[in-house]
Amino acid sequence: MSTFHLSRRSILAGSAAALVSLPTISGQAQAAAPAPAAVAKSGYRWRNAVMGGTGFITGVLFHPSVRGLAYARTDIGGAYRWDDRTDRWIPLTDHLGWDDWNLLGVEAMAVDPAHPGRVYLTLGTYTQSWAGNGAVLRSEDRGATWKRTDLTVRFGTNEDGRGCGERLLVDPRSGDTLWLGTRHDGLLKSTDRGATWKAVSFPATPSATGQGITLLVAAGHSVYAGWGDSDGTADHPNLYRTSDGKTWEPVPGQPTGAAAKVPIRAAYDRHTRELYVTYANSPGPNGQSDGSVHQLGTADAKWTEVTPVKPGGATSDGAGFTKVGSCRASHTLGFGKAAKGASYPAIYMAGGIEDFNAVYRSDDEARTWTRINDDQHRWGWTGAAITGDPRVHGRVYLATNGRGVQYGELV
Repeated sequence: MSTFHLSRRSILAGSAAALVSLPTISGQAQAAAPAPAAVAKSGYRWRNAVMGGTGFITGVLFHPSVRGLAYARTDIGGAYRWDDRTDRWIPLTDHLGWDDWNLLGVEAMAVDPAHPGRVYLTLGTYTQSWAGNGAVLRSEDRGATWKRTDLTVRFGTNEDGRGCGERLLVDPRSGDTLWLGTRHDGLLKSTDRGATWKAVSFPATPSATGQGITLLVAAGHSVYAGWGDSDGTADHPNLYRTSDGKTWEPVPGQPTGAAAKVPIRAAYDRHTRELYVTYANSPGPNGQSDGSVHQLGTADAKWTEVTPVKPGGATSDGAGFTKVGSCRASHTLGFGKAAKGASYPAIYMAGGIEDFNAVYRSDDEARTWTRINDDQHRWGWTGAAITGDPRVHGRVYLATNGRGVQYGELV
């Protein structure tokens, strides 16, 4: 029987010391190249001090076609790129100075599957009136240099819902088109790779909860959008879809109830054409006490609940699991390399069983789940992000609340 070994990766979070501030040019794109570790007038040279295992990690994103290329975002500590050669995280937003303190939180990330150099960040820490507006950074060289567009909307990376996402997406039909979901201002669209943005029609109306669009995910040529201001009833849908990039409609037959009130994360299996969505009764990290995982066959529009059960609990007829009361929340899921001999990817899920959080892997399209952490490897709330390594079966990366990025692998 295989043993699952868990160890810790370091994350450089919140230790930026930038020497150069960028001028604010409202409504215009501007260059934003990282400042070098130059000697300041004081005679000191300031650089990052590497700290192991710290920081609230709200998202981890692998590039789908480049081995070892991954990005991480934090609630108030910037964004980072994994350097596979040096085995460390590289800070990407240390050029932001004091005047841009509200941009140190990263709301969302996106990569272009067809162009590995392109990466996009949405920045903005608070949505309150005293905070500044958000911005979008775009790079053609994996974050070595940036161009910036200031927006007229705010984001909330240090508010509830910080682990939802991703709210930013490169359109699957055109790399020039990007979608951006906001908390209070609906859906934004760019047709020039993030240089300019404008609001587009979306069928749901934001409320005071401050969630709005919680996620955007591509499934084939379609785009799905999660909506966080629903009440969980059939009359107020929380998952929408566009097939033409112009009109949005509710996804038929979507789950309802408290355990499926807020879409948190979603992932698409292109081999089976199935969309997996994790839901909770609140956006988190505060107030989550129930949740579920659902699978949508995008070809036949069939929904199946695949929420993991308590170990040893009863299952249904094999199409999926029947949710039991002890599964209090299903926070997030992600895909990784398929097991040997399997044609579909491994699925990883972080959620709550009884009174603690656990991590699971499924190698059979969510028919069965195996818990892959143990009581000696528990990190509190782990609902922000989880993703498997697209090149190594069994390797999984887990974002934590204050303990950086953990990773585990089969040994």
